[in-house]
Amino acid sequence: MCSMSSLSARPCSPRGGFLRLNGIAVLGALVLIGFSAGAAYYSYKEPRVRAALKAELDTYPTTAEGRVQTWMEFYEPQVHHRLSVFARASLEQPWIVTHTVAAGDGGPPLVYGLDVGELPKTGLLEREGLTLVLWLDPVRLLGRALLEGDSTSHVPHCAADLPQAEADARLRMLADWFLKDLVRELPNDIEGARFEVRTRGG
Repeated sequence: MCSMSSLSARPCSPRGGFLRLNGIAVLGALVLIGFSAGAAYYSYKEPRVRAALKAELDTYPTTAEGRVQTWMEFYEPQVHHRLSVFARASLEQPWIVTHTVAAGDGGPPLVYGLDVGELPKTGLLEREGLTLVLWLDPVRLLGRALLEGDSTSHVPHCAADLPQAEADARLRMLADWFLKDLVRELPNDIEGARFEVRTRGG
C-alpha cells in the first residue's frame, strides 16, 4: 500500500499479482467457448442418436413407411431444437428473418419472418407415404427492430415488402438450409424417402 509520504513523489502502482484483462477479449473468448460447447455437444450427441435410430430401425417392421415413421419420431425433437435455437437471429430475437423493409419514418426497419419461439414441439412433421413434411406458418411482420446476431448478416433489406409467395419461398429455403445436416441422411437410411419444407396456405 502506498504511504501518505510517497503520494507526492510517485503514483500508486497496481498491486502485484493482479492481471488486467481486455473486456472485449474476454467477451470474445466467452462467445467462442459458447459456440465451441454447442458444436462439441452436437458432435457428441449426433452419433449416439444415429446409433439408437439404427438399432430401432433394425427391430422395426421392414416396411418403408414404418421406417420413415420411426425416423420422424426420432428426429422431430432435433428439428424443433435446430430451428428454435440454432436458426434464431439472437437470444432476444427468436426469429428466422426472411427480409426487412425500410420504415418511412427513418426508424428501425420492419422485420418479417417466422417466430421460432412459437414453434410447437410436436406435430411439426407429417408423413405422406415416404415423404416427411415440415409445416411452417407463412411469413408475417414480426415487429420493428435493429437485428442482432451473425445469422442476420445476409438478410435482404428491401425498399418495399416482398410478395407473400416470395417471402414464404425464402423461409422454406432458410429452414431447409438450417436442417440440411440433420435430414440429408434420410434418403440414405431409407431408400425412396425424402424431406420437404412447406408453408401453410401456400
